[in-house]
Amino acid sequence: MSDTRCADPDLQLDVDVMILEYTLYHAIKSQFGLLSIGCRDATQTTEANRLLTIFDRFINHFNRRHPAHPKSNEFYSNLDMLEFLVLLSNRSSTTTTTEFSRDTRNKLRSVSVENLASRRRWLGGRGRYARRLSKQPATSKDNVLRDVEDRICRFWNRNRHDVAGSSQHRPSQSQSMTVSSPSLFDLLPRFMTISAEMSATLNLPPNETWMHVACEFMLQASLESLGTHPHASIIEEDKNVLPRLDDCFAWGYVDPRHLVPDDDGEDVCGGGGGGRRRRRRRRRELDEKTQLVNDLFTDPDSVVVTGEEHDNVTTDPVGSGREDPEWTQIRSQWLSEFSIPADASERYRSSRLDRLIVKFPLEKFLPNLVTFMQNVWDQSCEELDGKPILAQIEQGHIKSLGVEGDEFEEFLSRVGLGRKKSSPEILTFDVPDMKKGRASSSSDGLLSLNPPDGFRVRGNAWSRNKNDNDNENEIPVNTKKRTRSMI
Repeated sequence: MSDTRCADPDLQLDVDVMILEYTLYHAIKSQFGLLSIGCRDATQTTEANRLLTIFDRFINHFNRRHPAHPKSNEFYSNLDMLEFLVLLSNRSSTTTTTEFSRDTRNKLRSVSVENLASRRRWLGGRGRYARRLSKQPATSKDNVLRDVEDRICRFWNRNRHDVAGSSQHRPSQSQSMTVSSPSLFDLLPRFMTISAEMSATLNLPPNETWMHVACEFMLQASLESLGTHPHASIIEEDKNVLPRLDDCFAWGYVDPRHLVPDDDGEDVCGGGGGGRRRRRRRRRELDEKTQLVNDLFTDPDSVVVTGEEHDNVTTDPVGSGREDPEWTQIRSQWLSEFSIPADASERYRSSRLDRLIVKFPLEKFLPNLVTFMQNVWDQSCEELDGKPILAQIEQGHIKSLGVEGDEFEEFLSRVGLGRKKSSPEILTFDVPDMKKGRASSSSDGLLSLNPPDGFRVRGNAWSRNKNDNDNENEIPVNTKKRTRSMI
């Protein structure tokens, strides 16, 4: 006989929130499991799709039942993670986990255009920022780095079509640059956003491990784009959104006042009351996500934290802050992989791209990226009590509330979930099979996926200080709420 019990109407919202968080948690977990084996297992693919469909159906049900309920920051961060993983798994050439609708493909194409426009705005802001710094004393090292970057990017931007057309590895590297799946360039902003959200939540800057992962991501996006020639298999609209080398590496700190150009052609930092009003308006117009990502690259030593609650944050003179020099150096090192003599022949340029593809194989980077992201996600669930209540109960505790051992067993008995000694399972979350006309079998329960072996982060992806040492005085978790439209 099926269980027809319902929640107390006064508690229905709380129950639905717990179920929503639980289904999202397992949808993410199953995507990690699928990606960890390269999306090559048909059974795992079916299970990941099943859990994704369960979440999709329940969130639609939740939004209809509770249209005015604001979702938490943690929920939206996990939703960003799920979207990233689904798009990443869709790049698989052996198994397609999700068939995107025409509407979804159109939205992805629009996102591609916006991603490119965002990186071009960043480059424009970086240029204005550099011109302002050029009027101030600067070290020869700063000038050398900027000059080297400019020369490298100008060369590849000018010769990209010749190089792409003759690259031996172009077909394998550019297979994702089609309508059906996202490019690495389009996945990169999602990776940065997830990282920025995590950094803001922990109030901790990223460490060297994260920086190298992020920089190789930029390099892989560059190789994919540079190896793509705008040929007939790419529709006309997509030919206009192929990123350049400098677009792929357009990540770092820029003074927020320089991110939005002045429509009147004046210096954005110009004086006068009108200029100040424009600057204030433009800062307000910068969306929260852009500010979070910009903060990700800020030098921790340029941020002064005051007050017991660490709520009041001020930066360097003029409120500008500065880029983390460690990020500047590591980013420059990875970009220098594209260094090439100015008088190099077309054949030399093409072979250079091929050597980089061999030196940094995509098939090695993607599993490392997935494992890195899973380690970070698992750690955030444990350290920030981010694991859903139902998932904790499923594992035999409610650590987030301090309920373990005998107290937990007593709790199970009180709520009617007492388990038999012969069965370690607590929850039996029966869900219908998403295929019509077939009932769900008892073996269709949620998978328990262990983190894969391999690439491991050094402790956490975010250090408590620049030396990655333990800090006795932990900074409280940031409780500032995000706002985002309901999905």
